[in-house]
Amino acid sequence: MAECIVIGGGLIGMATARELALAGLKVTIVERGELGMECSWAAGGILSSLCPWQEPAAVGDLSRYCRDRYEQYAGELLEETGIDTGWQ
Repeated sequence: MAECIVIGGGLIGMATARELALAGLKVTIVERGELGMECSWAAGGILSSLCPWQEPAAVGDLSRYCRDRYEQYAGELLEETGIDTGWQ
């Protein structure tokens, strides 16, 4: 039986489920379609706002923080799953 249920199997839902599982919880993802599709697939790996000059400074700071850590995260996912995210 799941201890946590994550609604939505896009990038954020799957990343959240992974972190919960790494913390030792039993997780179930509920997704109406195929995992990693919909908006996550359509975004094509965009890691920042499309119009960063229109966002508050804190959004830009968060985008840079995430971008700077994504290479390591992609490496962890490759090691754990054997799936290459295509990070370049």
